[in-house]
Amino acid sequence: MSILTRIVLTACLASPAIAQPANPLEQSAPPDPLKNDGRGAPAAAAQGGVPIDAPAFIKPGARLIYTHLSSMDKPFNLFTPWEKFGPQTVDGSIMASDVVAVLPDRVLAVGVGYAINQHKEHVAMGGYCSALTARQVNDHQTGWFPVKQLAELQSAGGIHISRGPFPLGGKNYQATIIAFQARDNTTMKFYDSGTGLLLASSVGAGHMRWDPVDNGGLNRQVQRSSTFETYRVLDLPWTKANATSPDWAAKVKRLTYRGTQQLALIPDGGGVALGRTVTVTERGDGWAIASVGETVQGQPAGPAETLHVQGPSSIGAYWMNPAALRDMKEGEIDKDPLLGVTLRYDVRQTPAGKLGVLTQTSRQGGQIREYGYSLDDGALRLITDAQRAMGYVRQFELAGRE
Repeated sequence: MSILTRIVLTACLASPAIAQPANPLEQSAPPDPLKNDGRGAPAAAAQGGVPIDAPAFIKPGARLIYTHLSSMDKPFNLFTPWEKFGPQTVDGSIMASDVVAVLPDRVLAVGVGYAINQHKEHVAMGGYCSALTARQVNDHQTGWFPVKQLAELQSAGGIHISRGPFPLGGKNYQATIIAFQARDNTTMKFYDSGTGLLLASSVGAGHMRWDPVDNGGLNRQVQRSSTFETYRVLDLPWTKANATSPDWAAKVKRLTYRGTQQLALIPDGGGVALGRTVTVTERGDGWAIASVGETVQGQPAGPAETLHVQGPSSIGAYWMNPAALRDMKEGEIDKDPLLGVTLRYDVRQTPAGKLGVLTQTSRQGGQIREYGYSLDDGALRLITDAQRAMGYVRQFELAGRE
């Protein structure tokens, strides 16, 4: 086993458990592969309009999947037997990052975090949207780095650059390794020298653990890692047919949704009222950026609005071209070989009328997510997320637009 392999595996020894995606701003966590700085500020992202250097594999429909693992020391306790000291598992998840649009100065991406439920299937457990800029690329906050710049990198100012073989997933890569080491944390990133693809990212934070194996300073109180799993391009029929936005989407400012969350244990309880407001902040030919806020009955106002992005290859966008919906063939569109999640299209009656419905179903049917579109104007009229394992159904229906 090479020293490079041991470095990553040292941070990946913990077995996975259900978790939300990590915050890339935390120094103790590696940034998610296609995630921005997490502040959800498209206006800041657009400042200057600096061209973004995206490789050929970063294109609409591209999906990159990474495994995230995390471990940390058990809390110190004088009554804990000595043999039970050491690292404990904190979380583990899979992040699927989809490129939905590539603009001259930004890459729009949507990530969904998946965890394994008791039925041993991957279910969606949260995610993010990003408007990636040249600054994020230069700060190593994306799933790639320009090949030419990789070749020119040299060690300097606390950053150590090395190059060598890196076996991963049955393949042998030639990797460029970038190591940042400070007093309280160490970060290492491994890029494929030939394509610029991020192969792995590992972080150690906090006090050092004793370890006879030289792992580059990663063996610390908290260890987190991100490892590349698969890459493929989704074959989505609406991207080939007509990805342009409907006419009304060029002027709409706000979409309002009303809905409920119903617990299976209380089928006749009426559910909890939900609200969602989508405010469009920026748009172009086939793409848009918006801020989304949600309300829950009986709870105080939630956190700041979250960033939403959509483009030609989005699944679950707030609008689609109605002609593409009417012409699309019904049936299965995609099945992810790693996640086991199936995507299909049907035209059927729903609580909001006859709609064109995109349905994502987990491997065993424990989670069903539906997006129902008007065949007349392409508006997303119905959103459903049903989780059998967790016993709830969340549903939103379009209440208005202005």
